[in-house]
Amino acid sequence: MNNTPDRSVYKTVSHRSGSSLFLLELIIAVGFFAVAGVACINMFLHAHRVSTAAREKTEAVRITQNCAECFIASDGDESELYTLLQKAFPDAFVRKGKDSASIELLFEEGGYLAVLSTEHADHSESSNTLHISVSKGSSEEIFRLDVSDYPQKGGPG
Repeated sequence: MNNTPDRSVYKTVSHRSGSSLFLLELIIAVGFFAVAGVACINMFLHAHRVSTAAREKTEAVRITQNCAECFIASDGDESELYTLLQKAFPDAFVRKGKDSASIELLFEEGGYLAVLSTEHADHSESSNTLHISVSKGSSEEIFRLDVSDYPQKGGPG
């Protein structure tokens, strides 16, 4: 009787132990890369949302600025403002708003809506204020600007 252990049994156990450690290491590596991939995708989605919001805000500011310049150039004449807006935005549909003191600009490209409403301070014609609000579709307001035009009293002379 030989009491020495069979070495082939140890090789099999040792080989299986090495395989299971390798498999465990591989599973951990795959899990790490999956978590890292999810983090990267979240960062890209956040960057896309920020970029889209910035693009919309930039376009809304451009529309608002052009409307304000048309208002200043019209010297408070609403029909002149309407004409200047049509010239400044040939790709937009310009129409009178729901009330008589507002003008709406509908931009087919981008789906922007600009609402311009005029207000006379102290119910006089001496100063006018234009409220400009730009939104995208039926969503909330992206940008708003109030512009006042104070005519100069007395001219150069």
